[in-house]
This record gives sequence, structure tokens and C-alpha cells, in this order.
Amino acid sequence: MAGVIPRGVHHPQRNTVRARSRPHPLEGARIIASSQTFGWEGLKVYLGEKAGWDVTDLVTRGHLLAINLDDVPLQVEVGGGGAQTVLPGTLWVQPGREVFSFRVAQRSQWGVLVLDPTRLASLLDAPVALAPGFGIADPAIVALVHAALAETRQGGLSGQLFADGLVTALGCQLRRRYGGAPRGTRGGLTTHTLRRLTDFIDSHLADDLRVDDLARRAQLSPGHFSRAFKEKTGTTPRRFVQARRVTRAKALLESSRKLPMAWVAQECGFADQAHFSRSFKKATGVTPTSFVRASR
Repeated sequence: MAGVIPRGVHHPQRNTVRARSRPHPLEGARIIASSQTFGWEGLKVYLGEKAGWDVTDLVTRGHLLAINLDDVPLQVEVGGGGAQTVLPGTLWVQPGREVFSFRVAQRSQWGVLVLDPTRLASLLDAPVALAPGFGIADPAIVALVHAALAETRQGGLSGQLFADGLVTALGCQLRRRYGGAPRGTRGGLTTHTLRRLTDFIDSHLADDLRVDDLARRAQLSPGHFSRAFKEKTGTTPRRFVQARRVTRAKALLESSRKLPMAWVAQECGFADQAHFSRSFKKATGVTPTSFVRASR
């Protein structure tokens, strides 16, 4: 499972003849979906299946969260640690930058998230220390992993704000499980600053907005900004931006019944017309076309 990372993986002895002769961990794997082309910073997601794994002295640059998507338990033989069982729907957590070896004799279906430790620390204002774990059934962490897999299957249409929000949420849950506390909050988000941020968001809805952009304008660190923003608005930056996009779309559709839906989708920052239609219906209960008909 955790050996499915085509980039960001290296062997400590990669310059030796023996290391070069080893098969790549992905050899023989079938990749069903991947976030490689999404341009997400700090997060990579993979779904796939493989007949078996036999990996020695692997090191990944990012923290791995691997979920067993089979309906049967997986037996993972861990180098130096004996056999571990990963039940269906549970996780294997492997800290980044640590050497590990493992073997899975049976065919497995899996999903893997790779969290960049530097990006994670930036979004949380503090590093997250992890320990290897097998068969983790933490409901909050598992739900976030499934959210990442679902977004990857849909083509990563929600952009960098989704990735930042997911990494932040996962970091908070992992920190809760493994210990550590967030750094103290230094001031909140004033009404004046929120108004300026809202004006900026409204004028850049067509862009792929990032938490870093908004935090910089609020003169806060990304982690502090995300917490302060939710305290002030009751929602996350990603959901706030999504709501503003739907509001803009409604205003455009009400202003003219002849606007092309593809143009409205692009103008409001949706990935494409299908993404626009799904997001609009989720927020309003009706499709854009039905909304236009009702507004007549």
C-alpha cells in the first residue's frame, strides 16, 4: 500500500548497484486515480491495486496515510516488527523520512495520501509528530481520507483551497491523536479585515485562491488565519469562497437568461460547467437551468 508513491520516494542506497537493480515499488500496480496533475501543494493522493508488495528500505519525503479499500483484512509483514493486520476501511500511518520495509502477499486495493511535513507545519503553525500505526479506525481521520479520495476521483475540481483545507483538518486530527497542541492564537480577525478579504475574494473568484494569499492579506500565518477565519465567520475559507462563487453565479443568472452556462462557470471560478452545476445544486437545491426558469 504505502509504496505507491511515484515521486517523493527514494532509497537510502539508491546510488549502489544493488539498489538500482531493485524493482520500483509501483511495478505491476494499477493506478485507478491520482492527483499528480492537479497541482496541489502539500498533498498527493493515489488510488490503485496491486497483486502484492515486497519493499525494502523505503523512505518517503511525506507522511503516508494508506487505507485498506478491500473487504478483507490485509496482513502486512513489517521489517523488524512482525505481522500487522489492517482491517477493511482502516488506516496504516507511516511517518515521512523514516526507513521502513514491508511485505503484503495478497492482492490489495488501497488509497494513499502523502502529506508534505513542511506544508503541514506551515498551515498549522507547528510541526506534527507521527508514529507508525496499523489498523487505525479513527472516524474523523478516515472520513477526511475518503473525502480526499472522492475529490481525486472527480478530477480535483475544487482547487488548492480544498487541498489546504484537507491538509489542515488532517493535521489537526493527527495532532489530536498523536499529541501536541497548536501554538497560541495572537489576535483574531477584525470586521474591517474580513470586509477587505471579502472584497478581494469577490474580485478574484475566477482565480485558484489559496489560503496563503488570504492569510498574507490578513497579515497572519496560514494556520492562525484559518482558525481565526472560522471563529469569525463560522465556516472555513474554502466553503466561504464556494458560497461567494454561488452567490455571484445567482446574480449573473438573474441579470440575464441568455448567458452561456460555461461562461458563468468560468467567470465564477468553477472548474467547468459540470462542476458549476453540481456545486450550484448542492448549495441551492436546484440546477442553474432550473434556477433560470424559476427566476422568470
